[in-house]
Amino acid sequence: MVLAAALTITAAVVVTRVLPDRTPAARPPSASAPATPTTPSSAPALFTRDVKACALLTATQIRSLFGASMKRSFVHASSCTWNRPDGTYLAVSTYRYPKLAGARDHHKQMVQTMKGEPHRTPGTEVRTGPRAGDESYGFTQHSTVGASGPYRAQITFRLTNVVVLVIHHNARRAGYTLTADTAKLLAAAVDRRR
Repeated sequence: MVLAAALTITAAVVVTRVLPDRTPAARPPSASAPATPTTPSSAPALFTRDVKACALLTATQIRSLFGASMKRSFVHASSCTWNRPDGTYLAVSTYRYPKLAGARDHHKQMVQTMKGEPHRTPGTEVRTGPRAGDESYGFTQHSTVGASGPYRAQITFRLTNVVVLVIHHNARRAGYTLTADTAKLLAAAVDRRR
């Protein structure tokens, strides 16, 4: 009987080691077995190259947004402007950081500056949103300073390690919707450049 019990225990150990998928669910995991993640990493990939601002909006998109063609002017790789003789002006600047923390800090500082805009320019209305990138913020204002138009809308958004600034001036009331729509198009264009 002792021999039968010993053979049964030995057989159970052999079966457990040879056929591990047939082991009871309550068996504790082996200390040497690597842990397998239950969910894949959801962190988005960082941008590894600078984002060229002039390549983000097509002439067709500009016509669709602003109702007419605008002259595009290359400032430098990360900054571009579009303008018309009637005073309509759009500026887009992109800033890529090697690490996510740098982009978060830059965006946070831009938002802090924008939150102070109502104190510098009375009549400024701060805005949350639009839903562009990972986080965004903006404002609209009427200013008597500047040759490109008294109405201004500005939005900054961050998409992982890239920060984008959108500025729209107009001789007529710029409105926030047009600038928000522009920011959404820009966010999608930036995202395609991962």
